Amino acid sequence: EDEMKGDVYSYAVILWEMMARKIPWANCMFFSFFLSHLIDFQNEKLKKNVVKEIDEINFQVQSGEREEIPNSNGDQNLELISSLIELSWKQIPDERPHFNHIDQKLSSLTC
Repeated sequence: EDEMKGDVYSYAVILWEMMARKIPWANCMFFSFFLSHLIDFQNEKLKKNVVKEIDEINFQVQSGEREEIPNSNGDQNLELISSLIELSWKQIPDERPHFNHIDQKLSSLTC
């Protein structure tokens, strides 16, 4: 159950990426560069920097820090996605929705 709630959080990060059209935690230079270029971990110095930034990201998440959810500008579909992201990023995992709830809400999006 707890693993699924972590997956819900991660899924919301993907929703955020699509909505914001940004890489999450872009303030972490090495992590962002790694994600952008899928760097080979043969470079030990780079590996240490990425691991350090991943630890920092983990600390931020555990502390309740989240990426800013973009403004929906009144678009009902974006408002729904924003609310799903917000719910899925709840600090207490048991307060996050189940995937069947997310699926149901996303199925209601209009074209």
